[in-house]
Amino acid sequence: MNRDSDVKVIGLTGPTGSGKTTVSEVFAGSGYYIINADKVSRDVIDNTSSCIKELAEEFTDAILNKDGTLNRKKLGEMVFNDKAKLIHLGSIVYPYITARILKTINTLEKEGVRMVLLDAPTLFESNADDFCSLVVCVNADVKKRLNYIIKRDNLTEEEALSRIKSQPEFSYYAKRSDFILQNDSDIATLESMASEVAKKIWEYYNAEST
Repeated sequence: MNRDSDVKVIGLTGPTGSGKTTVSEVFAGSGYYIINADKVSRDVIDNTSSCIKELAEEFTDAILNKDGTLNRKKLGEMVFNDKAKLIHLGSIVYPYITARILKTINTLEKEGVRMVLLDAPTLFESNADDFCSLVVCVNADVKKRLNYIIKRDNLTEEEALSRIKSQPEFSYYAKRSDFILQNDSDIATLESMASEVAKKIWEYYNAEST
C-alpha cells in the first residue's frame, strides 16, 4: 500500500458510526491535511453531470429531482437494502471520486504538504488504499454505533441497522489495516489513542526523510 511520493497519505476507515470523525479531528490538530472522501463524493456526485447521467441510466430517472439533480434519499432507498445494487453503485462512482482525490493529493504535493489523512469509509472497496502508505481503522460495538447513527442522521432504528448491515464485517477492515483503534470507552480515550497514533506516524515519516 505504498505510494512513491513525497506526500504520505494515511488512510482512515472503519464501519459507520465508529468514531472516524473524532479521529480525523485529532489528526487535523496534529498537523495532517484532511481529505474527507464523503465530502468529495457529495461534491462529485452532485456536480459531475456525467456521473449523474450514468446513475440515472442505471437506476432510472426516479433518483433525480425535477431540476435534474440527484435525490440522495431515493437512491439510498434503492441501494442500502440490496448489496448487489450497492456494489454496482460503487462501480460507477468510485472512479470519479478516486480521480478527484488523486488530483487533490497531487496538488497538495506541489504545495509542499507532506502528511495527509484520507478519511474514507469505503477506502478498500474503492481501492483508494492503493495510494496510502498506512491505514488506520476505527471500530466500536454495534450498539454504540447504532445509537450514534440514529442521533447523527436522524434515522429510525430500522434505517440505521440497514446502513450497518450494508457494510462489511469489522474483520474486513481489520485484516487490511496497520493500526486499529477500538472505540469502547469515552471520546477522551479515543482522542488519546488517536493522538498517540498520529504522533507515531508523523515521527516515523519525518525521521525517515532526515
